[in-house]
Amino acid sequence: YFKSIKKYKWSDINILVAYKEDLNTTDEVYLRIKFSDKLVFLISESTPGWYKFIDQLKKNILTVSNLWDTNIIHPPFATNMTVVYDKEGRDDKTVIDDIFSE
Repeated sequence: YFKSIKKYKWSDINILVAYKEDLNTTDEVYLRIKFSDKLVFLISESTPGWYKFIDQLKKNILTVSNLWDTNIIHPPFATNMTVVYDKEGRDDKTVIDDIFSE
């Protein structure tokens, strides 16, 4: 039960980090999103609207590679931690430490 719904703009996104989780016979791709208010939100390719979100992401944050979601699937069953976007342009280790520190 939610008391209120918060809406975010594309410009509110500070960090996007993608990775895969090995589910034995398949992989699941996840995207961790950190917003300017420090909220961290997790979605996966099983989330309804995933493909529409990814399409809109590429259109609204132009520095996001059009191939990140294709590149992350290889090799199979590897985590393939990938910094998709960092508003501050920091190195990957700093970004990953930041988004997983919450």
